[in-house]
Amino acid sequence: MDSWIQDLGHTLRNMMRAPGFALVAVLTLALGIGANTAIFAIVNGVLLRPLAYPEPERLVLVTSQFPEMGFDQFWVSPPEFLELQERSRSFQVLGAYTTGEGNLGTRERPRRVRAARVTADFFDALGVAPLLGRTIRLEETLPGAPPVAVLTYELWRSVFGGDPSLVGETIELSFTFIPSRWEEPFGSRIGT
Repeated sequence: MDSWIQDLGHTLRNMMRAPGFALVAVLTLALGIGANTAIFAIVNGVLLRPLAYPEPERLVLVTSQFPEMGFDQFWVSPPEFLELQERSRSFQVLGAYTTGEGNLGTRERPRRVRAARVTADFFDALGVAPLLGRTIRLEETLPGAPPVAVLTYELWRSVFGGDPSLVGETIELSFTFIPSRWEEPFGSRIGT
């Protein structure tokens, strides 16, 4: 223990002789540790931790490929998705979504939120059920059907205070989507 205290005293004296060098060394170490912590957090969250869905190992991302155009992963158009849904025998359920941003009318003030337009099988493909209310029915995804919204738990809690009476109520939504494509079709529960 005495040698450790002597080493610490020697280090502090040397740092006082060259404070600029000491400051640069400490900042370099701090930046290096911070960068490594951030990278590990991202790798852990994206690559190491499994998806927060039942049976995440059975979820599969489905994409198109156009190698002659240099696209190894490309979005799937709605007609392609419908054909996949009709003809595929490899998946128990096939769902898709496309994302957009828009305005959500709330009791206090409008909020800018990220949203997704989903197929009727979206929630079944993920293997999740709503905490309250229900998910989207097939007839509600057809042209001319009245719009239906499913709120995320976080949005329901933060914007609407977790009010259970919100189920079945009308909320004001104004979203912009790219209607000609599905960003991320995926299959669920690959059949054997």
